[in-house]
Amino acid sequence: MARQVGHRPAGAGPRARAEPAQAEEKPAPLEAPRSLALPLKVRVGELSLASLTLEPAHVSLYRLQAGYDYDGARHRLKLQRLDTPWGGVNAGLELAAASPFPLSGQLAAQGELEQVAVKARLKLAGDLLKPAFSGQMDGKGVSVELSGALRRSTPIPSTGWRGWMPASATSIRSP
Repeated sequence: MARQVGHRPAGAGPRARAEPAQAEEKPAPLEAPRSLALPLKVRVGELSLASLTLEPAHVSLYRLQAGYDYDGARHRLKLQRLDTPWGGVNAGLELAAASPFPLSGQLAAQGELEQVAVKARLKLAGDLLKPAFSGQMDGKGVSVELSGALRRSTPIPSTGWRGWMPASATSIRSP
């Protein structure tokens, strides 16, 4: 007589089967890459974009003009122009391809916030794993200076998410 697989005789009680619990695999800790090198040199002389709308905030950016260069040792990004609803921005960033990835950069902006003319400057320094910043914003007789650094955070429990935490100082002065 052939026996059917999965067939239980009439009147048989429920089956229970014990399996060993599998240990949860812990994600490997995040590590910095050894290199950000590209396999070839790259030069993008000019990248232009007439407009870009960011959703869901529905913020539009206009007249983006940028360039990029990688010479085998350093990545260089230059933002010659970007117009926003609040004013204009230009910026530059240089990043070494070799660890610890020294970086330098600057951003300059001028425009209007809440109908007040403002100017802002921001500088980046340090390296990709420990970036530092300093900056200043001036408008309507008030000046705000800020400086600080970012450090990697420990993973947030139950999510495993890891990000950057600010460690900064700010001062406000009025002339």
